[in-house]
Amino acid sequence: MSTRWMRWADLPWLERSAPHASLIRLCDELAKATPADAAGFASLLGEIVAEFGGPNCGIVRRAGDWSVLARRGQIDPLPRMLLPD
Repeated sequence: MSTRWMRWADLPWLERSAPHASLIRLCDELAKATPADAAGFASLLGEIVAEFGGPNCGIVRRAGDWSVLARRGQIDPLPRMLLPD
């Protein structure tokens, strides 16, 4: 069996008719984002909310203490029980 290289845009599981194409694209965008790019995370929150159907969403980072990189809706205070040390 030979290897067939494909461009990212040509992958069959990224076609609109593929059941999880939007989730794969979202994961790719999250992987590309950097913690310093808070505006990039903020732009992805709408997609995260649409994909998972939750009204409140936030992206937090731990660098010593927990900090909110982006938020949509009400997430204050942070759910510390879900953020183990």
